[in-house]
Amino acid sequence: MGVIGEMCVAGVGVSAGYLGMSERTEQAFPQWNDRRVYRTGDFGYFRADGNLMILGRRDGQVKINGKRIELPGIEAVLRAQPETNQVVVVKSVQNKKLTAFYTGTALTEDAWRTFAQERLPSYMVPSRFVWLEQLPLTRNGKVDRKGLTQYQLTPAGQPAQTTEPTDRQTVTAQLIDLCRQLFPDEEIDENLNYYVIGGDSIQAIKLLSLIKRTFDVTLSAYDILEAPFLQEWAALIQQKQAERNQLLQQLTGLAETVVGVDGDALRLTEGVEARLATLSRRLAEQRIEKTAYELLAMPYLTEMGR
Repeated sequence: MGVIGEMCVAGVGVSAGYLGMSERTEQAFPQWNDRRVYRTGDFGYFRADGNLMILGRRDGQVKINGKRIELPGIEAVLRAQPETNQVVVVKSVQNKKLTAFYTGTALTEDAWRTFAQERLPSYMVPSRFVWLEQLPLTRNGKVDRKGLTQYQLTPAGQPAQTTEPTDRQTVTAQLIDLCRQLFPDEEIDENLNYYVIGGDSIQAIKLLSLIKRTFDVTLSAYDILEAPFLQEWAALIQQKQAERNQLLQQLTGLAETVVGVDGDALRLTEGVEARLATLSRRLAEQRIEKTAYELLAMPYLTEMGR
């Protein structure tokens, strides 16, 4: 009960093995208690209520510092974090350590490490926790675990650097530079087609991260993969920047009217809880949900629009 192991099937429905493949048959159809069983390749365990919990495939087993580790077991524990949607743990090719990739609410690595250390042995706690908007998929629609092992990790705690491009030419030039970082062996210009240079879902995730840091806008993998031309990305980035700037202008007007702050300074003063409550209601009309207390915690208008 509660012990993780490989799931095997026995009974009259089990095949005699693979025709003409004796070695593979011995691996997949071993003898257990004088019975032939089939190794499904899936790991699982019995819960206290008697139900069988399936964790994942056998290929989720790795060796770290001489210890054999079942990745599905770690993933099952990390998925218990209430603000997480998906979790995949791999052994990174870059640092040869466990790395957890997750979707959902972005949390600090310290918060993740505290959560994991309370529930896992120290050697099973991932060394890095990386938030992704979505996990990369293979052509069959499964999580691209092999690709994630190749994911290039940035130094922990490295600050994001952003700039504010002013025209299409500047945006295009910066996108070309970002793509050259990801594809150093390819010829990159403004006519880039993402698929022609060998782009895939893994590289798309990396490109999205670079775009976020550089332009302070959020695109999706769908934006990259469904519109694979660099000029289309530049247009979309400019559109999102224009929408953000328009929103900030609206916020500035609301703050000046309701709170009485200088629109140029863009900073809310303390001691204005009542007026902040009114501002919170006005923001809700703009589909921006922020309480008065949240507004006090983020005094700059640029933070409200995020």
